Amino acid sequence: MIPSDQLPPGPDWIARRLADLDRQVRELLAGRQPPATPLAWVASDSTLWPGTTSSAFVSLLEASVPRQQPRITVRIRHTTELAGTFGELRVMANGQPLDSTVAVTFGAATTTIGPVALPSGTYAAVVGLTVDARRTAGSGSVRAMVAGAWTQQ
Repeated sequence: MIPSDQLPPGPDWIARRLADLDRQVRELLAGRQPPATPLAWVASDSTLWPGTTSSAFVSLLEASVPRQQPRITVRIRHTTELAGTFGELRVMANGQPLDSTVAVTFGAATTTIGPVALPSGTYAAVVGLTVDARRTAGSGSVRAMVAGAWTQQ
């Protein structure tokens, strides 16, 4: 390929350059593969999930993701350790809540948060994510595990 500054002068040099760029884009798109789909496996035994007995929110899980899409969905499995124990969890992005707080009770349940907007930022800027939990009543632990997460348009 001849760089545009080395094309011979003439009325059609722009058309030739555009045709060359169009060909290159078509070649790149023809070789594109769909992105890999992430898959998470979670322990079925909730006693293996991280937990807390703190009455203040503490981070149970954390991850980092480069900001390539504007929204995220997070699927969380959660429970309390004992009947009569209650708690809450939330998903945070760069220290800010992504959505409402989720009530946690005894008995494994699944909550899907999203799709919700990620914090604004530049492309590929790293977003820090956490799942925070706290106990609001009772004596057992509040436990949670991310069962899946993905970003999307």
